Amino acid sequence: MPQYNYRCRSCDYEFSEIHKIDDRKIPESQPCPGCSIIGEVYQMITAPVIGYSIAPNLRTTNNFNDRLKEMRKNFGRDNTVGDSIR
Repeated sequence: MPQYNYRCRSCDYEFSEIHKIDDRKIPESQPCPGCSIIGEVYQMITAPVIGYSIAPNLRTTNNFNDRLKEMRKNFGRDNTVGDSIR
């Protein structure tokens, strides 16, 4: 689920929450966690965060890192913009 950033117009309190896409507007109808005023929270427009993390003691079963390296190598062969996905 995506993480969304919010800010309060009254007290400038910023916070992040993880929601389903359909539920991303729910915090806007809730009281601000900083000042408890209702109707002052709005969703900030930010760049999406894309990440891949795994616990250090676990291994991926689908060889994710190996496949990613192969994609990077192959992309650089056929295109002049090979460094754009690094």
